[in-house]
Order: sequence, then structure tokens, then C-alpha cells
Amino acid sequence: MRKDADGVENRGANSYPGPERRRLRRFPMDFEVEVATFQTSGKKHQEKAVLKDISCEGARFIVPQPPHYVPGQYLEVTIHLPGTREVKAKMRAKAKVLRVGQSGKRLSEAGDRETGVVVKFETPLCFERDPVEVERSDDMGKQN
Repeated sequence: MRKDADGVENRGANSYPGPERRRLRRFPMDFEVEVATFQTSGKKHQEKAVLKDISCEGARFIVPQPPHYVPGQYLEVTIHLPGTREVKAKMRAKAKVLRVGQSGKRLSEAGDRETGVVVKFETPLCFERDPVEVERSDDMGKQN
């Protein structure tokens, strides 16, 4: 990152203009995420989102339906890790919404902008392996 004349990191035109306040480094990602929220009515809302960056304490993802998210809300985040034919895995954690806001990136010519949700993890990320069905050729398992 570039620094300005005062030695402050410059993270671009759409970012916070002051000095970096995070204690931990965020890593850019582009993974699929499932987000589950619980409405005040007790109804569960679940949707897919795109993870944009992550740290040990939190994450930022882009959501298709921003009205479902408000600061202070608790939710469950499931990050699907890229896998192979033999291994599929995910990480899951409970989180609290810190901010909801539009980024500078346009989604359409009409000027719609993507909306990001910033969360703080309330529980550690838990690694889970998904069962994978291994394809078998027709010759395997047959006896003569």
C-alpha cells in the first residue's frame, strides 16, 4: 500500500481516510459463503454471499439482499473452501454484524452498487469436512 506525505497508508478513494485501526491483517478472498440470519419473528433467512476478505477476528462479504442485515445482528457464517474431488471442507462460525454499507464498485450501468457486510466472529472458526462421494468406474467392485 502507498503512504501519503504524513506516512498514512492510502487504501484507495473509497476507504476510510484515517490510519489503519485493525489489529490484525485482512486477507483478500473470493470464496462462496452461506449466511444464516434469524429475524425477530424467529424466521431463518439463508442466502449465498461472496467472501471478500477475512482476518482472525472477522470478515467482509458481499450480499444480494442487504435489508436482511443490521448492525448488532447475530448470524452464522459458513465459508466453503475450494476442494478437490476427494476433499471438501468448510469453516463455520457465529458472528455479529458491525457494519452494512455500499462499496464503490458498480454492479450495473444503472449505478447499483454492491453492499458489503462486515462481521466480527463471536466464536472461533470451526473446520468441518464434508462427505464426498468418490466416483467409481464400472470395472471397480465387480468380481468375475
